[in-house]
Amino acid sequence: MINQSFAQNEKLTCDDWHNRVDSNTPLNLGGISNKSEDEINYGIGCLLQLEGKKEDSNVEGATRGEVSQLFGATSKEVAALYYISYLFYQKWDHADAPFLVGKDEKLNSNKTVCNAYKSYRKWFKKVKEIGLEEARKQKLNPLDGSDVSWY
Repeated sequence: MINQSFAQNEKLTCDDWHNRVDSNTPLNLGGISNKSEDEINYGIGCLLQLEGKKEDSNVEGATRGEVSQLFGATSKEVAALYYISYLFYQKWDHADAPFLVGKDEKLNSNKTVCNAYKSYRKWFKKVKEIGLEEARKQKLNPLDGSDVSWY
């Protein structure tokens, strides 16, 4: 079940952002449009801390109805990157499923996830330099040049 309630003026801590992808918490997609650029940047920084968290998240399944493959829960570290993309694109179904694919074509392999985190960190540095709105205008892709893509 997806929880879409979110207090308009709520200030989130890193623990709150981490809980956004925790398997013990209902998936919460609400209130993002109410967040300032500083709050979104803070959330992205917090979610980037989840690299190495291999346990299951609350993010699972295909994000679009036309995808016929079944998916279980993705890892917390991958769910964090998927949620970051949601914050940036403001669209949950920006990929067919919350799984990363690398050159080896395996879903969420260690090397693929590591490369994705490197790419997201590089992208986030650029986003902070030019601003979130400008990055959106330029359609900066967090995975550009990484040989990694979302499923």
